[in-house]
Amino acid sequence: MNKLIISAVLIMLWVYPVFAEENVYSWKDKKGVSHFSNQLPPDDIEKYDTVKSKLDYTTTNEPTEESRPEYDTMVENAEYKIKQNELEVKQQETERSVKEEQQADENRKAQKEAKRKELRDKIDALNKRPLSRSFNKAFRQGQINIIQKQIDELNKSK
Repeated sequence: MNKLIISAVLIMLWVYPVFAEENVYSWKDKKGVSHFSNQLPPDDIEKYDTVKSKLDYTTTNEPTEESRPEYDTMVENAEYKIKQNELEVKQQETERSVKEEQQADENRKAQKEAKRKELRDKIDALNKRPLSRSFNKAFRQGQINIIQKQIDELNKSK
């Protein structure tokens, strides 16, 4: 009886791979990178493609004449997806670079405007300050001229 059970188990193990099918999953992650796996994608991936392939353990891994067109199509699709992914990554990098440059320009403009306002406030404070022996019109005008030169330099700079 034991020999019969062992023989049946061995035959099942020998025949099982012939009927086995394996799924290949492909998906893109949040960064746009394409992935291919025989395991399901992570739970946060909503959209993925599934390709069922029947495993043939009786031959080598080389594609046969019957499977060659399917293999070639799969390779072409994978190459196309890789190229498409590379283009998308380059486009995203370009867009990110442009956004970073725009943000840097906006920051520079905001800094220049803040400095310009600070200098104008200094001029207003000098104009409001009452004149005295140590702070006469000529001294005030000299201070205002120095600050005005700084404002002019800010306006000339990029």
